[in-house]
Amino acid sequence: NLRLTPALLNGIFTGKIKNWNAAAIKAENPAAALPAKAIQIVYRSGTSGTTNNFGNFMAQNVGGKWKAADAWADASGSTKGTGATNNAGMVTTVKGLANSIGYADVADAKAAKLPFASLKNAMGQYVQPTASASSRFLAKQTISSSGELIINHKSKISGGYPVVLVSYGLAPTKASNPTKAAAVKAYFTYLINTCGPKEAAKGGYVAISGALKTKALALIARIK
Repeated sequence: NLRLTPALLNGIFTGKIKNWNAAAIKAENPAAALPAKAIQIVYRSGTSGTTNNFGNFMAQNVGGKWKAADAWADASGSTKGTGATNNAGMVTTVKGLANSIGYADVADAKAAKLPFASLKNAMGQYVQPTASASSRFLAKQTISSSGELIINHKSKISGGYPVVLVSYGLAPTKASNPTKAAAVKAYFTYLINTCGPKEAAKGGYVAISGALKTKALALIARIK
């Protein structure tokens, strides 16, 4: 179970830390048998919301050239590594490339049976990307009046996994066809109240809860 910090991720993904047995990695993993092998970076080619989220996490935690951007070169300020076309391509590439590291949603990584690193959060705790750890972190984030989740990736939340994001559903509040509007409203309500709580964790996702769920249902109620 490799332990990583935002600073280590910065060094690894920008190519400043070149080998797995580098002193900085050893310092966080004193008991690990780290190979004297070059680190192979895998990133998302093209534009990607996953890249944007990872870039935002890094920008908030380490700064430098990192920023929330959809293209890897813009998000990281680096072009080092091997590009992969989507989340599925990312996990396939990482699985097939020795000594590699990448970033992907938990669902695809779990399906490929890839191991996860534990990430040091702002509380100084090493946390795995489990449903409960992600849910704990999401529950403490700020919700805008429009329902957008404003994520502070530096939030000090005990047991919280800090690299999280949510998916949004879009629908008109005034549809031209009331029957279709009712169907869309029912669909979103089902996702929030039934499908998410029952099925999300099985696929490596997290059902929204608490204030975020309350806000989502209030916005769904506006669909007419």
